[in-house]
Amino acid sequence: IEIIGVPSPLIVGVQSLCDLELSDLDHILIMNLDTGLLIHENLCSPLIPQAYSTQIQRLLVKIALPQISLIDQVYYTKMHVDRRIIDKRVRACFFYLLMKLMAGYRPCITYARLVPTPIVRFHPDLFMNRHGTNDPFYLKFFQTTTFDI
Repeated sequence: IEIIGVPSPLIVGVQSLCDLELSDLDHILIMNLDTGLLIHENLCSPLIPQAYSTQIQRLLVKIALPQISLIDQVYYTKMHVDRRIIDKRVRACFFYLLMKLMAGYRPCITYARLVPTPIVRFHPDLFMNRHGTNDPFYLKFFQTTTFDI
């Protein structure tokens, strides 16, 4: 919970037991993977696209309950997985989700070097046109401060 209080962009998985401790932080975005909702302060955003939501839920179930895939084997041996490895796998799931959401972003970037520091601009409209989507999730996602120019 202390790490989330740091004013830097982080992707962190937190159990729902810690909801009360997160309520006083105003600079975080909470993604509920059970319902697919993104929550920021009192603002609730559209659902994550169903394909991505299903994929991430399957991955998280495989991480949380790895024995489910081995339960039907004849010579089943119980596996012990270190908590640090589970933590890294959960983080990797969130990173995977972000990468799937932003797949194909490069053609939508304009790079100009007119001044000593280069100007990089992302065009969300072009991204959505190339993906053929007007999904409300993407519209809300691109309105966040990450994409402000």
